[in-house]
Amino acid sequence: MAGNGCRELKPRRICSFAPVDWLGVLCLLHLSASLGRAQSIVSLQGKLVVLNEPRRGSHLAGRTTYHFRLPAPDATTNDWVLYSLRFAPGVALPEGAGGRAYLTGDIFQLSVDLDRSGPLPAGTPYQDSSDAAAAAAATAKGPAGTLYVKAWSYMPYSYGLANYLGSESASASSAAAVSYYLGGSDPLKLRMIVWVVSEVCGVEVAAGGTGAISGMTTEDVSELLFGPQRPSPASAPRYPPMTLARLWDACSYGSVRLKRPYIQVVNISLPCGGTRANGAAWRLPVAAAAGAAAAASEGGTEAGAAETEAEAGLNTTAGGCGANALWGMMEYASNFTREVLGLDPAPYLRRVLLLPYSAAAAAPASSSPPAASASLDGSSGGGVSLCPGWQQRGSLGCDAALGCDMWIKSDPSQLLQWLTTQLGASMGLQPATAPPHTALLTAAATSPAAAAAAFEPPAAPASTSAASAVRWLPSDPSCAMGSPGGGYRCFNAPNSLKLFFSQPARRLDSSNMSPGASISVQLPAAAAGRNNLLLLAPSEGPLLSPPAPGSTPLSPTSGQLTLFVQYRVPIGGDAGLAAAVRAKVVVHSLNASAGTAGGPMGRSPPSRLVAMITPGEVYRDTSARVVIRFLAALPPPAGDDGGVTGGGASLALCRYLWESEAAADGGAGCANGVDDDCDGLVDEDDPDCAPDV
Repeated sequence: MAGNGCRELKPRRICSFAPVDWLGVLCLLHLSASLGRAQSIVSLQGKLVVLNEPRRGSHLAGRTTYHFRLPAPDATTNDWVLYSLRFAPGVALPEGAGGRAYLTGDIFQLSVDLDRSGPLPAGTPYQDSSDAAAAAAATAKGPAGTLYVKAWSYMPYSYGLANYLGSESASASSAAAVSYYLGGSDPLKLRMIVWVVSEVCGVEVAAGGTGAISGMTTEDVSELLFGPQRPSPASAPRYPPMTLARLWDACSYGSVRLKRPYIQVVNISLPCGGTRANGAAWRLPVAAAAGAAAAASEGGTEAGAAETEAEAGLNTTAGGCGANALWGMMEYASNFTREVLGLDPAPYLRRVLLLPYSAAAAAPASSSPPAASASLDGSSGGGVSLCPGWQQRGSLGCDAALGCDMWIKSDPSQLLQWLTTQLGASMGLQPATAPPHTALLTAAATSPAAAAAAFEPPAAPASTSAASAVRWLPSDPSCAMGSPGGGYRCFNAPNSLKLFFSQPARRLDSSNMSPGASISVQLPAAAAGRNNLLLLAPSEGPLLSPPAPGSTPLSPTSGQLTLFVQYRVPIGGDAGLAAAVRAKVVVHSLNASAGTAGGPMGRSPPSRLVAMITPGEVYRDTSARVVIRFLAALPPPAGDDGGVTGGGASLALCRYLWESEAAADGGAGCANGVDDDCDGLVDEDDPDCAPDV
């Protein structure tokens, strides 16, 4: 009897079996299934859309999600259809190496399993002509509006791209990035459309926290953006309020302008749900009595499909908003504006949907965990809100051709800062992080050992609790990408440099920092002018004083070797600084080269706040091997009686190669005339050189 079995002959599989052999039948069935799975894999090329983590207070209340734009099947239009990405087990998420981020608008090629994806319409532009036949035979058992990704690749260059991708690619040079953000030599005029939700599923949104659901009016929002249009002559004189336009003009030093002709504020009513362009149903949380009927009338899905969508994060319960709800609201707003109001939203690249908020469910303190979700009918208690699990989220990066989207709660006490945060994210900024407790920053200024324990997460934590003990939160009080505490503020030094707003007043590295030498630096207040930061890259450049033969200096460490130093005072765009930051020298670290703006700098990991020091305090960074002394706060110059310029800070810096004076230069450090460990004491004056040490 002939043997049974299957053997691989690439690229084919061959089966042999006895004349009457059920194993042979099973082999054929296995072969058929294998070929079917292989045929369901197709290649798609399009544009990535990245939604950053939703925020609540100083916490991240969710995870980054990834979506994908494909051109609409109708080649005569410029429309694109957005799909949500689901990744097969073992497939890495599209996150760059070392924490560097891929951004909205980046061009990707996906290998997609159509059997596990949602249905794709006829005419979808596949990369291979045979893929269309595979698509026709696929079963499409996945949730509508999803693509099941088996593999992906980032395409930094435009070779081989289909014409529909146009010339807008993520491989733009630094000069193009500057042109994109700053409009070349002219200020960038942000084009933005802001939808103010006045009704949700028949429930009216009341201004001022007086109704079942609360929000703002279009007049309120316009005043926050630009200030009162025509102040009443009879009203008492008042200092002009800080507006979003003034804040961005101040923080960008005139590089970014928000002007009324380029920004639209539109009133809109949201339905209970609907159907997206990709075929997925979306629905908003409504009162229990009307929920089932409303969802059904607006295209709700069956229970089994709803369960699958919930598992995929597309729709959530208890008043939450999944991907379908978010994109459904945004697509409805765009279509309504175009078809009913006769206004084309396409020229306004930044699209903002201001959702109602709950006055009773106020933002928690920065040290508090996110509150429990509450549904639109208030059944969970603690106030009423739409998407109550978070307060703001939006796109990481912004497609230069197709724009980007943001969803923000219309809390009048926080909206100014939240808008700034999400606009910063649309320019590629990641959260500005800090240790879980600001007391650790004080410890860093006084104790190098405490600093090391506070700021260096373990490489392989023994437990989840150990990792969370050193978790870095988006709670940097010195940056609009950090804590919402206080009122408003500009961006911290690394983020301001990423956006080409700030420039180094001075740069120090190993080529101009002789080990052990004290260097005097004076910094102006950050808000006073563009050239305001000190850039420290002590690990870059040639070492001017190599260690003596036979001796071992400190070794360079990986990461956090670039430091950014600013002096922050409450003037201009920093007038709303939190008290913890005022009149302090603020030090940030970033694991990126600062000499390649628009490259690694533009896609670097989140910044880290490592120290806030007052006059007389010292910060020693053991990774960068540098000591920063805040000698004194300098008064404003003569003639600035009102302190408008904010004065300045006098610093002394020192770069060291040795932890101990006695260990330097092969044991000769106590007689070389150099402060080898940068503690301010030289040779015999240093206790390290005492006879009993």
